[in-house]
Amino acid sequence: MIGEEELAQLEGGYLINCARGGIVDEDALAEAVEDGVLAGAALDSFAEEPLSADSPLLDVEEIVVTPHLGASTEAAQESVAVDTAEAVLAAFDDEPVLTALNAPSVDESAFPRIKPYIAVAETAGKVAAQLLDGRITSVETTYEGDIAAEDVELVTASALKGVFEPLEWQVNAVNAPRLAEERGIEVTESKTRQTEDFQSLVRVTVHNGEDSIAVEGTLFAGEDPRIVRIDGFRVDAVPYGHMLVARNTDEPGVIGLIGTVLGDHDVNIAGMFTPARRRAARRSPSTTSITTCPTKRSRPCSPTTGSSR
Repeated sequence: MIGEEELAQLEGGYLINCARGGIVDEDALAEAVEDGVLAGAALDSFAEEPLSADSPLLDVEEIVVTPHLGASTEAAQESVAVDTAEAVLAAFDDEPVLTALNAPSVDESAFPRIKPYIAVAETAGKVAAQLLDGRITSVETTYEGDIAAEDVELVTASALKGVFEPLEWQVNAVNAPRLAEERGIEVTESKTRQTEDFQSLVRVTVHNGEDSIAVEGTLFAGEDPRIVRIDGFRVDAVPYGHMLVARNTDEPGVIGLIGTVLGDHDVNIAGMFTPARRRAARRSPSTTSITTCPTKRSRPCSPTTGSSR
């Protein structure tokens, strides 16, 4: 960036580089100072660190060189200590570690906007994986609306974490993308600013080569997370606690049967949603429905799947 021509324009002046090594042609700088074009120079950043013993910079008396001390000042050491402590606390609280080298990076200012969708995507992936039979061959995450404008790498990694957790793999947001690659699972991500019903929507779709299941989630007012669609069925489920998901024929007696079975096992139903895939003037036994029953548990959503006839 700064070579012989640029140094000539600084005639009689001093050059100080404490930014990045390599932005100054060190051979040209040594020659410019030695020839009197520049009055002197001071550097603590070099193209190769540590500075080699045969560097021409060391042969010029008017050039001062020091080791790269940017992180060694008292103020810098204090900042590093605070950042490290905050990262450890985030890890203990099961929060993303924004400064991790091997995790998806997120701009600190953007993180509050995507943070609520991390749990939504993880739960959507967890539900979808348990509803799909067979080996998962691919995972697709789709972002619609305002969320599509954000950097969602961490959200996608969290969706993969949710997909793989029911398989009892040792998985987290850091190693989830690598696990997918190692096991031959294709991962795709798509975005669109167009959305029909919600300001933002996250969809996680899992495939087994023949069939697929999609689970969609969003945020209501006040960052209130919801699972809003499962396998094409419109639902309104809070992704928290345990949730029973049952496929069933749309006919009388299903709700009573589910309530009775759960009640016999001392399971408290916090809500129940039974949307039909299609509506008709006369319902027939072939009409399908899906029933979701959230229960009150103080832990992240752990779906259980089943069927009812």
